[in-house]
Amino acid sequence: TKITTNSIKSYNIKFEKTLFIFYYFIYSTHKFMYRLQKSLAVHKKKSVQQLTAACRLCLNSLVNNSDCSNATKDYFLGKEPSHPFPVFMSIIEPLVKNIEYSHDLEQIVADYMNAVMTLAICQHEQDPEMYVSHDFRHSIEVDRYATELFKQLPKFRSTCLNFLKSVDTNQLNEETILNYSEFLLRTACYEHDIGYPLQAKRGLSKASHAIIGAQESQEHIANKRRAFLKKIGMPDDIIDLVISKINDLILNHNADVKTELPKVAKEKVELPFGFLHTRENHKNILRKAY
Repeated sequence: TKITTNSIKSYNIKFEKTLFIFYYFIYSTHKFMYRLQKSLAVHKKKSVQQLTAACRLCLNSLVNNSDCSNATKDYFLGKEPSHPFPVFMSIIEPLVKNIEYSHDLEQIVADYMNAVMTLAICQHEQDPEMYVSHDFRHSIEVDRYATELFKQLPKFRSTCLNFLKSVDTNQLNEETILNYSEFLLRTACYEHDIGYPLQAKRGLSKASHAIIGAQESQEHIANKRRAFLKKIGMPDDIIDLVISKINDLILNHNADVKTELPKVAKEKVELPFGFLHTRENHKNILRKAY
């Protein structure tokens, strides 16, 4: 009996030691993972902060070297959440927050931002006087409303997600698909009225600003946007779709009914927007308009 009791005591001591080691291992692992996650979060935050700081320097140079008014300069250099630069960064942040900071990324984002801001400044500075104001504050408000709808209304969000259904997204997780869809929506809102200055300059009807805006976005921004999306790792087929949909949304944003220009038409049929439609593909015509 004495031997048996000692054996049991010895077994209990060993068991308690093993249990203690096991719990200590679990605790240490948990503590390590917490510190790792915290470190990664800090690293991601630091990367976004570095990118934001570098882009702001580029924006300062762009704005200060432009010939726009002091009021426009103050607006575009503003740091409030509703000013153009913070809104632009909030649009791209979900796509860059997991990307390691590099000077290459900084240059690509800066080039993209400069292309967008150049047209945005022009829109704000040359807001046509004959209409209700469509300066860039209007575009910021449209983006704000669209973002609220995307986050709060499941049906609206589902409609936006459907934009990506024509390509294979099985390799992407749900968060990535949401980020891509929100980027598409908000970018189109941000740029949707950039066609107003040229529309007014050419003396064309108000409706033509959407066509001109799509053309301006395609000619001056699309390639920079493509380089940015490729850098953050978006698949090529989704890049093609996103760029096409952004252009499509700008083109049709003031249409009562979405229609496409006919792919085949009679030679030299004059359209109400001031250019001739030939037998070329309608996308090529859009590029060559004016």
